[in-house]
Amino acid sequence: MGNTRSQDSQAQSVAIRAMSTRDRLPNTLHLLSWNIDGLDKKYTVDRALAVCDVIESEKPEVVYLQEIVTSTWIAITERLGDSYTFYRDEVSIHYFHILMVRNGSSVVVQGDLQILKFPKSAQGRHLLFLPVEFHGVPIQLMTSHLESLNHCTAERQNQLQTVFDLMQELCSASKSCIFGGDLNLIDKEVTRVKLPEGVVDVWEACGSQVKWKYTWDSAEPRFRLDRIYFLPNDPLKLKPTQFGLIGSELLKCGVLPSDHLGMWAEFTVSP
Repeated sequence: MGNTRSQDSQAQSVAIRAMSTRDRLPNTLHLLSWNIDGLDKKYTVDRALAVCDVIESEKPEVVYLQEIVTSTWIAITERLGDSYTFYRDEVSIHYFHILMVRNGSSVVVQGDLQILKFPKSAQGRHLLFLPVEFHGVPIQLMTSHLESLNHCTAERQNQLQTVFDLMQELCSASKSCIFGGDLNLIDKEVTRVKLPEGVVDVWEACGSQVKWKYTWDSAEPRFRLDRIYFLPNDPLKLKPTQFGLIGSELLKCGVLPSDHLGMWAEFTVSP
């Protein structure tokens, strides 16, 4: 895990945090997605608690976290258990991903968590999806940690296609879909799969700003491994309005919270 990032990157991360809490509109859904690098044994719990600091400060209604391990699961649930409801696959390999919904927020859960296993995954990967409503708009929250490693590109593309197919199915049932996480994708893999009609890349939809592009930039080459995709049932009713990255500040222990930057996205409901 790299321990330095540019001063510009640090300033941008501070800016997105300031933006997230200033003049917050009640009709805007705030989502944080972050691979918190639980497999790195260096300051694992300290780094997870730093992520909790961000969550407590910014208060996103929805959180997607990847690469959770037992020690960070305990730390996060103890720290945030009063503020969030947690959703996960209880039968997982030694690391897993979770979905969190802020208690008392305008995001109202409408049903049970569903889990879609990717049958050919060699790494126990799966999709979590949860039906909610936000200011009268039905939304399917969807998160995964797609297959890792270069030689698994075919399986990763198959998993992405599976999720895209499900998004289209759910959208036809009057639900907008927000799918995100550490998808381990590079651009040519997305080109091969092709975005279905109506699905947008939230980074692109919010202006494709280079300063918010690379979510894994602790070493060269940099990559946009983490992504958020959105399929609106009604593009005039709910749309992505902000995208940024978070997590470039060094902690007191001298390391970053993760080797990934977190993604901060905002979705606004039209009156």
